[in-house]
Amino acid sequence: MGDRQSFKDAFQKKFKKEDVQVVTANSVRDINTYPSGILSFDVASGCGGFPQGRIVEVFGPESGGKSLLTLVSVAYDQKSSKSPSLYFDLEGGTPREWLETLGLNIELFDIVPAGLNAGQVLDAICLAIEEGNYRYIIIDSVAAMIPRAELEGQIDKSYMAELARTLSLGIKKVSEKLSTTPNSPCVIMINQIREKPGIMFGNPESTPGGRALKFYSAQRYRVTKKAQSEKTAAGDVVGHIVKVVNKKNKLGPPGRESEFFINYTEGVDTVGTIFAMMKDQNLYEKKGQKYILTVVNSAGETSTIEFDKVGDIKDKLATDLIFQEQMYKQCIDKHIGTYKVAAADLTSNEIGEFDDEFQKDFIDGDEKNP
Repeated sequence: MGDRQSFKDAFQKKFKKEDVQVVTANSVRDINTYPSGILSFDVASGCGGFPQGRIVEVFGPESGGKSLLTLVSVAYDQKSSKSPSLYFDLEGGTPREWLETLGLNIELFDIVPAGLNAGQVLDAICLAIEEGNYRYIIIDSVAAMIPRAELEGQIDKSYMAELARTLSLGIKKVSEKLSTTPNSPCVIMINQIREKPGIMFGNPESTPGGRALKFYSAQRYRVTKKAQSEKTAAGDVVGHIVKVVNKKNKLGPPGRESEFFINYTEGVDTVGTIFAMMKDQNLYEKKGQKYILTVVNSAGETSTIEFDKVGDIKDKLATDLIFQEQMYKQCIDKHIGTYKVAAADLTSNEIGEFDDEFQKDFIDGDEKNP
């Protein structure tokens, strides 16, 4: 009977043309993430943002903030990376003025308008992964992808499960391209929701496109509008609070929630979210007449910065982009690190209690409160 090395040698000899090797787990590259600019969302993601080289599904009811979440995340990424993104506008709802209002650099934002059938869209995604050098590829939306048979057929004819079959075949190619292409992008697939007919008990919600996307997604986020739209004194609507629930997560703990306010004319207040979390984590304190901020650099070394007023901290976040990114990363690292340490210290009884609570809150709760 052979050993591990014998298997590796035999594997390499048999599959050398495929350029696939057996490696130990410590050789697997870490997941790079793209911060969204929404600190509470990046904490809820469990990995610090949207993951590179993975498929992410963002779904929920209408006017919840699904497209807004992805577009403001791209806008935040453009400020530091200066990298392009690709947007499949299959619903035809993104005028140039709106993109500029959200802070996007339209010179770095390529758009594919509606006109391709579902199979062609998936082929175009694979081509963009290989050739495009994009950071984000966004499909808005899966429900608007039209299968070829439906596009060329009669309107009053039923084409049951055509999109599910197309997506089931095409999503495999997309996943394979992401795995084998160096520096592959994050593919965000926005989806709508439907209701199953005749469901009396449990959650009647479903998403178009079958189940393949659910299985191939590394993360799934349900985005809803939590509160009514906020208005000015003149009655103009300025934005609303968005609630995001992490329904599936292969890159961190699932079940986490995030809430944040999206302004329709200014996007997300990144500085405000960072400042609020700095306060929650007690990163600064008042000593005498000064405010002392504790800063941890990339090497893990701790230093302090003095401010005359607490408002000066917020002003520095707004004007110093390097300082803003440093504090953003410090807040994220503290939350993710806290989870890892806490999980390692759990006893078997505590793990069982956690499983029971998770079942109650996120599994049974979904069935009772769709």
